[in-house]
Amino acid sequence: MLQSEQILSQEGKSSQIVPVAKDVPYPMTYRVDAQVTDVSNLSVANSKTFTVLPSDRIIGLQSNFVADAGKSFPVQVIVTDSAGKVITGQSVRLELQQIIYSSVTQVVEGSQTPKNQVEYKTVQKTEITSAETSQSVSLTPSESGSYRIQANFADAKNDLTATDMQIWAAGESPVNWGDKYTNNRLELRLDKETYQPGETATVLIQSPYLQGELHFAIIRHNFIERRIVQVTGAAPQIQFQVTADMLPNAAVEAVLVRQGEPLSQVEPGKLDKLVQVGFAPFRTNLDDKYLIVQAKATSQSMQPSAEQTVRLEMQDKENNPIQGQFTVMVVNEAVLQLSGYRPPDLVSTVYAEQPISVRFADNRPDVVLQPLSSPLQKGWGYGGGLSNSAANTRLRENFQALAYYNGAVKTDVNGQANITFKLPDNLTTWRVMVVATDGNLHFGNGETTFLAIFRGIFTCLSVAPVSTTCSVTGNNFTSKGTLKASVALFNCVVN
Repeated sequence: MLQSEQILSQEGKSSQIVPVAKDVPYPMTYRVDAQVTDVSNLSVANSKTFTVLPSDRIIGLQSNFVADAGKSFPVQVIVTDSAGKVITGQSVRLELQQIIYSSVTQVVEGSQTPKNQVEYKTVQKTEITSAETSQSVSLTPSESGSYRIQANFADAKNDLTATDMQIWAAGESPVNWGDKYTNNRLELRLDKETYQPGETATVLIQSPYLQGELHFAIIRHNFIERRIVQVTGAAPQIQFQVTADMLPNAAVEAVLVRQGEPLSQVEPGKLDKLVQVGFAPFRTNLDDKYLIVQAKATSQSMQPSAEQTVRLEMQDKENNPIQGQFTVMVVNEAVLQLSGYRPPDLVSTVYAEQPISVRFADNRPDVVLQPLSSPLQKGWGYGGGLSNSAANTRLRENFQALAYYNGAVKTDVNGQANITFKLPDNLTTWRVMVVATDGNLHFGNGETTFLAIFRGIFTCLSVAPVSTTCSVTGNNFTSKGTLKASVALFNCVVN
């Protein structure tokens, strides 16, 4: 959309106006990338994003994604501005619309091509007025199937300010879910993408049969859980408990076998598959695996070769002190800017997403399973060499880039530890990087910086010859002369 070059001011600042469309059809995210290059041709870059909304008023909806046909379910409605401040007194119109899938035939160049189409049928309307807290509205789906809840302002002239959400209604009546796949794939929907261990997950199954036998399993490297359930209706629900065995990810697999009236009594062309197979991956939340790590330098600026002390603290997610071990490194910030190195996130490395190793085999047509992303590569530095090069870089002799390293700093019972070390002679910013673990597969990272600057008196000595005589005899060189020396004292502070 925009590309420009600018020269920074003496304060190192600049600005740029980014054009934004006035009539965006939906919330859009813009990303701004910037790169700055200095006179020595060193560059740094960064990116920021911002979101453009089609209106200064936003309608928020909250509801369970599953309802029962013929029974009312609550929907929470609230109106806010772009900053999240509640707006009261706004009239909001809600519609419950049934999603009806159908198939039509389109004639293209003389040949008939089947096409799927979607129709929205309004089954209920209501209006509310926004208040300081969310307002509850009851809606009732008439029969099983897919529904859309659409909320818009009563004075709106178009749908730019509307908010939509989709729900499923479970029931025993047959539903045309729309033939999105040409094979025997069964659509599964989980109520969330990520779960905490101990939570109850709900799986909704888009069943094409009024009766069936469901072979349900939670899988990864093996069967974590499996059961056989007799189900009825077009949208049966299955619930299971999320356990620690499902860390960091697992998948739901369902094989639905058609049951019911004999095939001889089924209308020809109405049933083409007797078995359907579904697959849905999910992740477990790893937030409770992170530790809170704090590192604080005793002095934020000091002279080169001085002795520095850094205080380290380790806490769990509830801010309780916990005993464990630190890996600490103090590295020249200038070197880190060149290499870009940071300690790895051990939680995402140790709990890297695992491939689903269980495979389903059948003599029926091949099953299309949703592919999972490949597992993260493990290992410190991902292949070696990266952390080693950053840790041992030498700018010049006797000016070390690594001021301190200790891979096993143990805490006391309060989760605290102190390290003391002597700085090299570098005039630079030093970054303290800490990786922590409690020995129970919980990890955390922490950082702090401090300056090494010089405060004192410089003595500068300059020597220049006044007169010089030279003679060469054979292979001998003789020089005689008078030298003049000048001494200057400077009281300096180098930042």
